[in-house]
Amino acid sequence: MDDLCSLCEATGWPFHRRASGRLSVNLEVPDRVLHAVIEEHGAYGIRMSVVLASGEAVPEVCRQALGVYLLTVSGIVRMARSVGQVEEEQTSIGFEVVFASQPSSSEFVHALSALSVATRISGSEAVAILDKGIAEAYLVHRKWIPDAHQETF
Repeated sequence: MDDLCSLCEATGWPFHRRASGRLSVNLEVPDRVLHAVIEEHGAYGIRMSVVLASGEAVPEVCRQALGVYLLTVSGIVRMARSVGQVEEEQTSIGFEVVFASQPSSSEFVHALSALSVATRISGSEAVAILDKGIAEAYLVHRKWIPDAHQETF
């Protein structure tokens, strides 16, 4: 964990050590306070993650729309991978960057920048898609489910 602190210090990103030992870094996202959590991953790796939204009993249509939306954002911001997790009726969605080994300072900076860009692009929209009506409309617009009101010719 000391290596992670040294890496954060070397890159200039301000960080805080949480009681759990993981590090928390403020992402550069206007109008929202979002933190990337940085932790050791496997024997030598590092995982950086940010939660955009979470909720209880998120309907299936919302989970599907969030998956489509966040995978689209992951296609734009290549380093940030979309993630979703359901644990004890609690659904959380966000992005992560995983390194199999210790990253260089420049890789570390790029990873935090990628998480910042991905959350800037998608933060408000991801929260909105937690609404069932918005999720259904999004999937219809993206042609993932047929619009029952659309006439066919």
